Amino acid sequence: MSCSCSTVAVVRPRVWVGCLGCYNAGRLVGRWVDAESAASLTSEEVHGYPSAHDELWCLDTEGFPYGTGEVSPSVASKWGELYGEVGETLWPALVSWVESGCYVVDADELPCVSDFEERFCGCWESETDYANQLAEEMGVWDEVPEHLHSYVDVQKWWRDERLDYSITEAPNGAVYIFRCC
Repeated sequence: MSCSCSTVAVVRPRVWVGCLGCYNAGRLVGRWVDAESAASLTSEEVHGYPSAHDELWCLDTEGFPYGTGEVSPSVASKWGELYGEVGETLWPALVSWVESGCYVVDADELPCVSDFEERFCGCWESETDYANQLAEEMGVWDEVPEHLHSYVDVQKWWRDERLDYSITEAPNGAVYIFRCC
């Protein structure tokens, strides 16, 4: 299962927390913070001085799944906690799982880590590499005498099996593979 996925720099989830009062008045006042600390950020920390504006919102994100959009500071913090739970190594795979649309959410409407861990089949150099490994694990060759192995088309078998998987692009031309059920 080794592939070049682990050699890619990971973008830790960060958010730009801005003041909605200032934003509505045509001024951009805010700052970038790690997502897990967004909920604890105060209006004074955002402005740099005491302010009567107390409504903060995360107006931009970095390191989140594509399409996440604007979120509340409390939701951003939950994403940050999720990053801490999954870890830097698996974060790109979790983001890819969410972007695939074939993911499961928990009570907070965030990706469910236990389902992710259960369904994640790894990062592979190619689908073919995974298909060959899966065929070995499932004992596909156990029923076929070795001298007939060259007559078995693993790719045709994989085309049928593939329907139960979600496959997304990973860094460096590799693929992430997830079981869908």
